[in-house]
Amino acid sequence: MTAKPDTHSESSQPLRYAWVSIARTTSNYGNFFIESSLRPLLNLPDPEIVIDAYQPLRRELIDRVNETCRFVVNPGCTTLQPGENSAFDSFDEIVIPKLCFGGCLWQFGRQSRIKLASKALGTSRYGMRAGKRGDPDPTIAGKMSQPVGSRDPFTHACLEEAGIESVLTGCPTLLSPNSTYRWHEIQGRRLTVSFCRYALPAQIRVIRHLARSWDITVLIHEHYESYAVAFLGGVRKVVFRSAEQFFDHYRSCDAVLTGRLHGALPAIRFGRPIVFFGNAEDTRFSLLRYLGLPIRPLSMELKHFERFPEITSPDPKIFQKVLALAENFVSYCRVHGIECNWKR
Repeated sequence: MTAKPDTHSESSQPLRYAWVSIARTTSNYGNFFIESSLRPLLNLPDPEIVIDAYQPLRRELIDRVNETCRFVVNPGCTTLQPGENSAFDSFDEIVIPKLCFGGCLWQFGRQSRIKLASKALGTSRYGMRAGKRGDPDPTIAGKMSQPVGSRDPFTHACLEEAGIESVLTGCPTLLSPNSTYRWHEIQGRRLTVSFCRYALPAQIRVIRHLARSWDITVLIHEHYESYAVAFLGGVRKVVFRSAEQFFDHYRSCDAVLTGRLHGALPAIRFGRPIVFFGNAEDTRFSLLRYLGLPIRPLSMELKHFERFPEITSPDPKIFQKVLALAENFVSYCRVHGIECNWKR
């Protein structure tokens, strides 16, 4: 096992560490959710060095990290997937401890923009088709200090099979010092919606139907969604400004309808009843399957949501799984010498 970072040294020297940012040069708002959730959980000062995960590491930056920092924090997410974040191509040249919180691998290959656009505008049946399967590549994970914090059971199993020690920590987005571990009762008609990337026309039809009985707020996770909902009357549209802004909507609504992992996780975190739709074969959703949240087929015909206005809360046992992940997360922090701020 890699040596622990010395986070509680009695030396008068300030704690210096590097943070790999997954939110500096991206429009993936889920990455903002992860970073803004992880930072308050870790009882650490501001980082000495911030690395852009999407930029190749320069030699001088590698040397500076090795010479001035005690450890590196990788916020996880898709950073374990080769080809996603070029900074990790040279991560084996960083010799200090490299911590990973909630990293993710997946089995489906990357798709071209044309393919993604056709799925976004296509039918639900077409959008549900899986991409080309590929074998998970643990190369990047092998450059991290062990154990690696894994976001979902699929990643955890892949790393263990590859001989890389792993701890199933879940996603930091699930955790907060003020998390709610129970479902709130639906007392109003405020519905927060975040679309999945596929079959937008079918999703728009569902929103039009639900807008007859719900006060709907659509959170815009992708810029093209603004065009899709431009002519959707009677619906509030919210453009992303910050993670906390979106968290406020998940926290204050009565229920959530989403096809995004980082729409589902905040809903669970704040105890808001949720309907999740998507492709259950997507390995990134193995975290939701582990928690016990039903994944409805990405078939957005209205008949699947006829009873949505009278939805009941999902199984409360979900929160038992969340608490188990939280305890794993706390233990993982302690393995690396970090006392986090989460308390049950």
